[in-house]
Amino acid sequence: MRDKGMIKRVIYISILALMINGCSSTFILYKEGRGYYFGSERKELNTMLCERGDLNRVLERTSSITSEKKGLFFRYTCLEPDRVKIRELFSTLTEDERKELKDSFRKEGYDINLVPCA
Repeated sequence: MRDKGMIKRVIYISILALMINGCSSTFILYKEGRGYYFGSERKELNTMLCERGDLNRVLERTSSITSEKKGLFFRYTCLEPDRVKIRELFSTLTEDERKELKDSFRKEGYDINLVPCA
């Protein structure tokens, strides 16, 4: 019986560690049958957001996010892709700013699947 208890503890600790370290703290963008984490460094996402201008239109629609943060979102998505910096930047947004950003993506034709860290 002692071994079963130890195995359960190891499993619980492993799951907890995965939840803490594996959470993206952003959301998933779906468009044209493909899904990507916002902040992903995938070429296909860069094409949709940057080369087609989707991110510029999304950011133009947001009024609660400062110009400085909009510039950083563009920089770390399009110019110097960096998923860690996007996650850090996203974590500084208020709930209202996050909602407005996701709503702006929806207006640009994206479906959103929130992946919260709790």
